[in-house]
Amino acid sequence: MQSGGNMTNIIKFVKVMIYFLSIFLISTYFKVKLSCFEDSDCPYDMCYAGFQPKCVNGWCDC
Repeated sequence: MQSGGNMTNIIKFVKVMIYFLSIFLISTYFKVKLSCFEDSDCPYDMCYAGFQPKCVNGWCDC
């Protein structure tokens, strides 16, 4: 009878891990848009290596 309780805990644990993993993936998928007036307003570390941040139509973009 004890093994049934352990199996329930494992299933709960897997569900919680899937939940947090999905939240993490969704939050990293969407980029944060930063407003700007000129290129120097954009943070230098927002782009991948080899790209420079630019101010395009009032928003920082790579």
